[in-house]
Formats: sequence, C-alpha cells, structure tokens
Amino acid sequence: PLLDEGSMFCFDSPRFEAMAGSDASQQYFQSGKDYRSVPAPGDEYRGEQSVVGYAFPRPARDGMVRVGVVNRRLGLGVSVRYSARQLPRLGNWQHWGNHEYVGALEPMNGTVDGRDKDRARGLLDTLKAGARKTYFVEIEALTDKSELESLLRLNRGK
Repeated sequence: PLLDEGSMFCFDSPRFEAMAGSDASQQYFQSGKDYRSVPAPGDEYRGEQSVVGYAFPRPARDGMVRVGVVNRRLGLGVSVRYSARQLPRLGNWQHWGNHEYVGALEPMNGTVDGRDKDRARGLLDTLKAGARKTYFVEIEALTDKSELESLLRLNRGK
C-alpha cells in the first residue's frame, strides 16, 4: 500500500495546528515531533484514537499548492494540486492502529469539527439556492524518481 511504515506526507506549510479540543491530536502533532513520517501499526493507536491537524501550505506564485504522499520503498507517490484561495487548509488525519491503518491529506475550506463550529468561526462556505462553485483539484500518481524527490523536498520548508 502507498501508506506504509516509512511513507511520508509532503507539504510546505509555515503553520500547522492540531485539532482544537482533541487531546490526542494536541499530543501527536506537538512541535518537534515527526508527524509527517508514517509509523508502523501499533496497539497504542487502536480504537478511536485518530488524530487531526491542519496545515496552511505555502502556494506557488500562481496560487496553487502541491502536496502529496511518497512511499520510497515502492517508488510510488501521489501528488495533489489545488488552489490555496479556494481551499486554504490541508487536513491531515492519521490513525495507525492494527487493522485500522489509514491516513489522509485533504484540501479543505473548513475543518472536521462540524458545520456549527465552522459557522461560528466564519469558515462555513455556503451557496445560495441555484448558485454554483467550481473547485480545481488535480490528483496524479507518480513513479518517476525526480517527481518523488520533488514532493519530498516540500518538507524542507517546514
């Protein structure tokens, strides 16, 4: 699988915040911890012990952000490009339990705390009846070594 022990979440973000109100997230994403490296599955992660953090990736000159996941052992990665204006946050949730081994990088305009909390924070994006909104997101599978290294270099900006 792409997410396996040693895989890396890749993003260039000058700011990272653990999910408010979650002691597990606050502890897991504390400053100085390597939360970008995927650990081996373990009993300490079992149950509902998932953690969530929010990155605010630095966009390129064209306003686009590039993030991804790299598994060097397999020579495989996934790159996600999107507009920082449309989706200013990058949710990073992780759960590394035995038989419950999952993680994600999710471009978003709100949080995972719920619509009521996002509304109170002024983050809830709504549309009037009949209105439309288009978002740009590009997902690409990568096997070229130089492309994988390009994703990994995003972590040097931390």
